[in-house]
Amino acid sequence: MIKLKTIQGEGKGSVFNCNGKVVEIGRATSNRIVLNDPMISWRHGAIELNRGRYMYKDLASRNGTTLYRNKKRLVMKGSVRARTIGKNDELLLGATVLKVLEISFPLKTKNAGGKGASR
Repeated sequence: MIKLKTIQGEGKGSVFNCNGKVVEIGRATSNRIVLNDPMISWRHGAIELNRGRYMYKDLASRNGTTLYRNKKRLVMKGSVRARTIGKNDELLLGATVLKVLEISFPLKTKNAGGKGASR
């Protein structure tokens, strides 16, 4: 589960609790997180759970995405389209900033035979 909060832009204060392996973000109503910002593409980006970590992928948006981590600016545009994200990271999409408030991972459970984790 990943929890995001809009800290800048239209919808400031909105909180999104997202479960699942993929969470799409953009202006289109088909996205899990819909942001009404004209600087954001219809399908701007996606958060994916991959190999035990969350990744943000810019989906070839027109304006790109900027990740702020520990006050360091990491741009996602051109050849760099994906980065891992963690608690307190901020994503700038258009004029909207989403802050990662919480991250939790699905619990691994043992199968009936007691060997290994389920998939």
